[in-house]
Amino acid sequence: MNDQRDPGGAVPATPPPAAASAPSPAPDPAPVPEPVGGPTPTAPASATEPAPVPEPVEGTTPADSPRPRNRVLGITTFVLALLLLAGNIVGIVLSNDPATFVVATGIAYVVIFGSLVTFLMGAVAAVANLGRGWGFGAMAVSFVANPFVMLSVLNLFSGVGA
Repeated sequence: MNDQRDPGGAVPATPPPAAASAPSPAPDPAPVPEPVGGPTPTAPASATEPAPVPEPVEGTTPADSPRPRNRVLGITTFVLALLLLAGNIVGIVLSNDPATFVVATGIAYVVIFGSLVTFLMGAVAAVANLGRGWGFGAMAVSFVANPFVMLSVLNLFSGVGA
């Protein structure tokens, strides 16, 4: 047995381990061998580093962030409402001639039904955020394009209905 005692019989004090007091330096990474054709040009440091990611708002994660919604329904409904408004104007012009009055009546029925449909589609687009502004615009245009509403407004301003 190899006992290290001093002549007085006391066991020498052991120093604290060095690893516990200070962290050891990290080993160097292994060198990367150069390719056979010679050294390759390296990209600048800014191109190899990833772009900084913005910090998420407290309480949200990237999975919680809403996706951009498709605006096709709102835009399509708005364009259909404009076409119905044009059809209503054509129907009013055709109703002045007795020969085309029947055609104008058919156009009026189509515009009445179409304006109700586009009003409801605009409401769906506005509520579901599928082109909200376009949906509100479609609702306004289809309301004005309805022949009953247009007739009421024209009678109000002409003084005929009073």
